[in-house]
Amino acid sequence: MEIVPYRFHTIWLLILLFCSTFFYGQLFAQENELNVADSLLKKFSIEELVKLKKALEAEKARLIQQQEKDRERGVELSKNFLNQSREENENQDMILIRVAEYYIEEERGAHDLAVEAYNKRYDEYEKQLDAYNQGKLKIEPVAPRFPRVNYEKAIAVYDLILANFPESDLVDDALYSKAYLLSQMEEIKASQKIFLELIDKYPESKYVPEAYIQLAEYYFQPRLGQSREETIRNLNKAAQLYKNVLNFKGSPRYDEALYKLGWTYYRLAAVDPNYYSDAILYFTMVVRDIERLKSIDPEGKYVKANIEPEALQYIAASFVDTSYTRDGVDKASRYLEKLKLPQFGVNVLSHMGYLYAKIVDYPNSIRAYQKLLEEYPDYTHAPLIRKKIADVYLEARQYKQAYQEREKLFETYNPKSEWYTNIEQGDVPDRILILDETAKLTEQALRSNIIYQLNLAQDSAKTGGDSLAAYRKFAELSKKYLEFFPTNKNAYEINWSLAYIQDTKLKKYDEAFEQYIRVSNDYLEDEHREDAAVNAIVVAQTMVNESRATTDTTQIKGMDLSQLAAQEFTPQEKLLAEAFDNYIKLFPTGEKTASYLASAGALYYQHRQYDLARKYYKTMVTKFPEAQQRSVGLISLMNSYFFLGKYHDAEYVARKIVATEGLPADQVDVARKRIGESIYKNAEMMEQEEKYLDAAREFYRVYTDASYYKEIVDVALFNSAQNYEKAEEWQKAISTYDTLVTKYADSKYSLLALGRIADDYKQMEDFAGVGKTYERIYLKEPESKDAQAATIPKIYCSRMPVTI
Repeated sequence: MEIVPYRFHTIWLLILLFCSTFFYGQLFAQENELNVADSLLKKFSIEELVKLKKALEAEKARLIQQQEKDRERGVELSKNFLNQSREENENQDMILIRVAEYYIEEERGAHDLAVEAYNKRYDEYEKQLDAYNQGKLKIEPVAPRFPRVNYEKAIAVYDLILANFPESDLVDDALYSKAYLLSQMEEIKASQKIFLELIDKYPESKYVPEAYIQLAEYYFQPRLGQSREETIRNLNKAAQLYKNVLNFKGSPRYDEALYKLGWTYYRLAAVDPNYYSDAILYFTMVVRDIERLKSIDPEGKYVKANIEPEALQYIAASFVDTSYTRDGVDKASRYLEKLKLPQFGVNVLSHMGYLYAKIVDYPNSIRAYQKLLEEYPDYTHAPLIRKKIADVYLEARQYKQAYQEREKLFETYNPKSEWYTNIEQGDVPDRILILDETAKLTEQALRSNIIYQLNLAQDSAKTGGDSLAAYRKFAELSKKYLEFFPTNKNAYEINWSLAYIQDTKLKKYDEAFEQYIRVSNDYLEDEHREDAAVNAIVVAQTMVNESRATTDTTQIKGMDLSQLAAQEFTPQEKLLAEAFDNYIKLFPTGEKTASYLASAGALYYQHRQYDLARKYYKTMVTKFPEAQQRSVGLISLMNSYFFLGKYHDAEYVARKIVATEGLPADQVDVARKRIGESIYKNAEMMEQEEKYLDAAREFYRVYTDASYYKEIVDVALFNSAQNYEKAEEWQKAISTYDTLVTKYADSKYSLLALGRIADDYKQMEDFAGVGKTYERIYLKEPESKDAQAATIPKIYCSRMPVTI
């Protein structure tokens, strides 16, 4: 790991001030982003460093603004300073430190430029190498050498300080910086020698722990070609050097030394497993120390909190290694109990579960996770641990146990559970995130079990087994899912599957109907919308058919249906009507809409709810003029109007049917008859309203517009004449009666009509007419005793037979 020293560049301003108050800092105090304050600072603990942080940063911002202006001038003055005698300058050691700093910065800048140039040369080298490999170049290119950094100028200045100012407070600063620069130049032996000199001569220096770390790192790092024995010796040396850092508990390097000690012993455990105990000890110490300092340094400015997760993982790995112990879970549990179950114990046990699963030791993996739940029952991420147990069972192909664990996960932690409520109402950090995670995990668990039951049912069906139990469980879990997660993105498919299984497998048509309606209406998704709407009609029709099979279906014959009361729907028929309406509403221009309009109209028509039937038929005929059901719809619409007493509308539709080409002949015949019947019934209604003249004309229209309907023409003429009589239109009555007698001589009403003609002549006091009429009666009925025999009551059979 590269050490990256950091310096404030305030020296150039300070050199200009010379004898003013001086502010100076250390050089190369830390490794990997750790920054140390100025060299005049004494040994500060972590707590003290945090307190000083804000003040230092404010001062830093101000000084940085000024430094660039003074830098060049400071360099010039520094060079002048080097040419002056010791007596001519005060604070010469401090200024030399700053000059060395300048040379370091200068070399770094030059090295950065050299690296940029190297990168360009290397890019060119790769191109040439590619050309050489393709045979385009005869001579293989030579790779450029990476530039080495050279801090000789800075080291020379540090040597000047060490030689001329042996009593300076900055000697340890110069020693450490020189050693560090030598290590950067890969002068390892020379660097180590100076680190040791620093430790020996200045044991109280704040740079001592840094020196120990640098020395330890050399021995800790593995090297190519290194023998096993040499590696072990080096690791033991590294361990001793890291332990020396522990004498400086206030040092920012303290936790790093603990961590490296743990790691060192972890590596040594490969040779002697007993070292795992030491590794666990030091990893635990670093974790506990970091936990203690988190409240002081929550952002990790000075404490390397990023090493805590790795330390916990190594603790877990130590317990998992079978060369150390065969009962890792129990041993780890006992260890954590001795520590009074610290919170980081969940990480240890969780990672043990993970590691055991990785080495396919599934029983111990499950035990580690279960132990975690036992020891930490209030762990806020317990649902995740339960999921991991289920996942391990799944990986071990123990599908039934995985199912049971997912079931526990859902039942224990679902959004309506006591555990979930306690978290929801408690003062738990990251409460919302925990609840969101738990909701997702319980949803996944329940959904996985739904899929499991469906697969189980399908597999049983394929092998000829009893699949109903699994299908019932599938339906039960699906309904539970829709109760707990109605808005989840998976609810739509689960709802559709539930409806389909209840319909096709469980034959629970009432429940299937409810779910089909829900699928077709309650979701933004529309993939199954039309299928669900159609299936709702199918299951409703099935229920209707089943109910009719047990119902008396005796037909009432010989009755005028228009006079019968409307029938109420059965519960099943109500569902069918609802299903028709649902499809028509959702797909007003759908492929099946015309058919369902006709079917809905027929359903109402069969129950003599003619007004409602008419609405469906009229919509079908109007919006779907080319539909195959149009003719049936027209017939039904015509009949609905007729039975509703809307005879003009019935006649209009009937005439439209007659005028439409290509309709079946039997339907046209029905429509032709309905024209005459509609006129006749309309005339009857006028007669009842005492509109006798209108009734007479309307009855007569049966003769003029439906003369082909012989069964009712004669009676219509007879009734027409009677209504003229009621209006005292005697001549029109006589003329109408005469039409009846003349055109329909064989009608049973003809003799009666002649009698009425005679009576009407009497009303007009036209006795000659009376005589002639009697003669006609005599000629028609020679057996008649006299003209009075032709007289009968005025109103006779004013009703007509109605075709149904």
